[in-house]
Amino acid sequence: MGKKAEFAQVSNRTKQRKIYRNTDIQRDDICKLFPIIESENMNAEIDYLLAIAHTKQSLRGAINLFSNAYDNENYICSGLVAMADFMDIEV
Repeated sequence: MGKKAEFAQVSNRTKQRKIYRNTDIQRDDICKLFPIIESENMNAEIDYLLAIAHTKQSLRGAINLFSNAYDNENYICSGLVAMADFMDIEV
């Protein structure tokens, strides 16, 4: 009787985490993270941030890049590219 309860407890306590890869990131994810560029139909910028998200920098790199470019009030494609160069982010 006691062993049956032990196995039930062990299986209930295990955490199963889904593994995400940077290649799983889709264009729609970028649109949800950066609604300002989606609302302004900035397709080149969305594609560039998606390309950044697919690198080893992943979403964190894309978010940091956009945040820095937004702080500089230059988040058009040329501003994102310039900031990526400054931050040493390679696409």
